[in-house]
Amino acid sequence: MLIEAENICRSYQNGDTRIEAVKNCSFTIREGEFLAITGPSGSGKSTLMSILGLLERPTSGAFRVSGQNTEGMAADTRAGLRNRTFGFVFQSYNLLPRLTAQENVELPMTYAGVRAAKRRERARDLLQKVGLENRRAHFPNQLSGGEQQRIAIARALANSPRLILADEPTGALDSEKGLQILGLFHELNQAGSTIAVITHDEDVACHTGRILRMKDGRIKSDELVLSPQSRADAQKVARFVRHPGHGSADLPPRRPQ
Repeated sequence: MLIEAENICRSYQNGDTRIEAVKNCSFTIREGEFLAITGPSGSGKSTLMSILGLLERPTSGAFRVSGQNTEGMAADTRAGLRNRTFGFVFQSYNLLPRLTAQENVELPMTYAGVRAAKRRERARDLLQKVGLENRRAHFPNQLSGGEQQRIAIARALANSPRLILADEPTGALDSEKGLQILGLFHELNQAGSTIAVITHDEDVACHTGRILRMKDGRIKSDELVLSPQSRADAQKVARFVRHPGHGSADLPPRRPQ
């Protein structure tokens, strides 16, 4: 099992007020899943993502990554486990403006001590995977929002993470570019990547195979949604990302909010 959470809680002290952001959440994530964690603003999903990615510690409960109990784990051990296990994709892309697309993708490998020739080769392979090999020398301000998000996804894949955590990855994009990103996630998942998307958008969540719905810090439901129709929708989205110039008439309709 990749992720195991048992009754995890996360609370904060704000003056005299104690805020319980995550309350008694229990779930698992298996290798190869594509899931969404969804809920309204303030539901606790972003805090849960931070716990998932070892950016925060739960106040109580057990949290295991690849069978390792993270309770009491030293900071440098947690950092090493985080760097080996997780790739992060943020809504705001977080690309460094003075680095080219290729240099941004190489950055995690630089921190990991990968030699220069291997970094360059892998970065080019990843840029080809996301369809942007011909943009590798461009700076972020020379790229569209959808292209910047693809670069961010390539960067997240740089150190071959076991789990990609994507925080509102389509929130800053228009509908067509958002569908391209979802199509790319489907292709990565079909190739074996485990992906968790954190989103408030029900339409985005319904393109995944499983939805954890949160409200008031709790997981209210855990649903498998990959019906035969959902699989057909996923294939349409994946085809669209490979051939965006063919238009979006054949894409699955947006579900009512």
